[in-house]
Amino acid sequence: MACLEFLLRLRTTYMTIGKMQIFAKLRSAGDSTIAERRTPNAERRQILESHLQHVQAEVTAVQKAVAALQIKIDHYRALEAKEDV
Repeated sequence: MACLEFLLRLRTTYMTIGKMQIFAKLRSAGDSTIAERRTPNAERRQILESHLQHVQAEVTAVQKAVAALQIKIDHYRALEAKEDV
């Protein structure tokens, strides 16, 4: 169940199925792959770090969109308030 939850978390960040399969394969191998996963230059860590950078960029873009939407909503509320007077 924990593996499924982990994969679902990765999927919500739009990680590709191919990259998710790498992690599922490692996880199913159990503790025998721990040393490989902790190696500083491990491919899996690099994939996660690269994906994290992508997700952070997406979050920044969404935050900017939210701010722009809020400004527009505030503008329309101000116009509506003037109409009510």
